[in-house]
Amino acid sequence: MENNKPPFEGKEAEEFMKALIELEKGGINENASNSKKALRRKIYASVIFLIILIKSLAFVEHYDVDRDPAALLVAIALVGFMCVLFSQRLGSLKGYISVQGSGTYINKASPPTVVEFMGWILLLLPVVIFLLSFF
Repeated sequence: MENNKPPFEGKEAEEFMKALIELEKGGINENASNSKKALRRKIYASVIFLIILIKSLAFVEHYDVDRDPAALLVAIALVGFMCVLFSQRLGSLKGYISVQGSGTYINKASPPTVVEFMGWILLLLPVVIFLLSFF
């Protein structure tokens, strides 16, 4: 005994057909291209962070200088790297934030694009400091 009832009827069938037509045109692929761009940005951030890490370690070993400034630059880059990688999650954090006893409440989520932008600034700050040290 077979069921001859169509899987969609009425409005559902119309919406399904519109989605199929849109898919054939390539209009639904917007999220896929955004995710590819996000992945590409994360790969670029990873490469930049690894270069900063390797260069700072090589600089400390080669010139036998104090490790504190290099560690500070790597820490700044690490915070920026985490903001780029986890902008969605970090932007959605809310609640009480306390630093050494004084704190504040975060009532509203931050837009992920702003978190990622600030992450890029922090990630590229050690590169700018390194380049300015030559002048």
